[in-house]
Amino acid sequence: MESFFSADIPLFRWIYKLVNAVLLGALCMVCCIPVVTSGAALAALYYTVMKAVRHERGGFLRTYFFAFKANLKKGTVLSLLLLGYTAVVGYGTWISIQLSRASGTFLLLPYVAGAMLLPVLLIFPYIFPVLSRFEYSIGGYLTNCLYMSIRHFPETLLFGVLLYGSVFLVFLIPQLMFAAYALPGLLCLLVSVPMEKIFRRYMPKPDEDLKPEEIPWYWE
Repeated sequence: MESFFSADIPLFRWIYKLVNAVLLGALCMVCCIPVVTSGAALAALYYTVMKAVRHERGGFLRTYFFAFKANLKKGTVLSLLLLGYTAVVGYGTWISIQLSRASGTFLLLPYVAGAMLLPVLLIFPYIFPVLSRFEYSIGGYLTNCLYMSIRHFPETLLFGVLLYGSVFLVFLIPQLMFAAYALPGLLCLLVSVPMEKIFRRYMPKPDEDLKPEEIPWYWE
């Protein structure tokens, strides 16, 4: 996984990055199987795609599992919170639909209940990339990601189209299911471009007196 062919030629360099992003995405899917570890797995995917793939710093496996371990505790808590909230709201929406059908009234209730999923849909594209880069409390991750999603709404719409649109297409066209393993890494690579522009607004700029080797890799 560390190397497949010479990446000195620009075209081969991009192919090399794409191949490794796909393989990292497949590794991420495996690490998501316990479900509660999905937060750490997704945070590690973003961290590794940024550091090892885009900036070519460090080995892929070593970087991935370092980030996975570093984000495991908070990633698990955030995963449980998001999954729990989604499950409760989803169940409430289903109940409201059944009540509306049975009584012929409360026709707006399912829409009101379903709208409560909006915060999760807004937060999700940001939460695990933010986890991989910033240090907040659990509540801080949720509130800051919600703020980012609203403050940078055009980018949030783009993330939604890429993430939720891809998942919708896979379920809509079963023939694409065999290629689903390639999606996490490729989507992460695409999302990381506008995401990093957003992150730079919230990170302190490195001191101008720093030597080139002392500048954090994400500012390169």
